[in-house]
Amino acid sequence: MNCADINCELLVKLIQLKKSSERKFGSTESLSKTRNSIVDNRDLSKEADINKQID
Repeated sequence: MNCADINCELLVKLIQLKKSSERKFGSTESLSKTRNSIVDNRDLSKEADINKQID
């Protein structure tokens, strides 16, 4: 087995893993949107805490 064969097998396994994870958790695009909205909500709560301290 040479490097090209190994790389090809790894690529196939990676694509299969990506497809199975998308079936389980939704597309990676929607996951990153969810993550970004969680981060945004954290930022908003920090901002609210700062505003409470100022008042």
